[in-house]
Amino acid sequence: MRSFTSLSPIVLMAALATSAAAQYTPQPGGTSIPGGYGPPGGEPGDQNPADPARMGWNRAQRGDVRDLPTSAELEGPASPPIMRDTIGLTGQPAERYAKRYTNYMADTRQVRDSLKSALQALRSGMRDQDRSTVRERQSYLQEQWNDLSKQDQEFENNCKDLLTKDQQKRYKKWKDSRDKAGREHGKGGRKGSGPGSGW
Repeated sequence: MRSFTSLSPIVLMAALATSAAAQYTPQPGGTSIPGGYGPPGGEPGDQNPADPARMGWNRAQRGDVRDLPTSAELEGPASPPIMRDTIGLTGQPAERYAKRYTNYMADTRQVRDSLKSALQALRSGMRDQDRSTVRERQSYLQEQWNDLSKQDQEFENNCKDLLTKDQQKRYKKWKDSRDKAGREHGKGGRKGSGPGSGW
């Protein structure tokens, strides 16, 4: 058998090109996968690694849920007891806040409960690797949470007239701390996709 070193440059280049081509398996849409295997991180039967649904499932598996609310965030703005004990809101401003808070939470209770149920369904879908449920719940949560979070922000802005500058700083610090704790707790829960995650 002749070695590669004894072949002419042209024959050698042709042989190498043929060998390299054999290592790629054409995929639908013109995509090729090295080594003749499926998409990286894919499952048997996956044909298109760029498929939006496939990418969404991979993001959910990796825990890329930055657009989803945590359980703490779904509770909404600070409750009157928190405003009193943590923010230091007392007297007439506290009474006015309590009234606004009660009315606002009553108006948004239905959508909050719906989002909490969807969050539970998403967790179950993640544990069971149910793609359909994960995609459906993730899409619903992102859309509905986007609207509700804007309403929460508007409510908080409208209540600034009840707070002093110092109390506004305390509120921001409380909210940042709550949201950070919820996200960190969520990361821990997502590692095993088990119960008790922050989202």
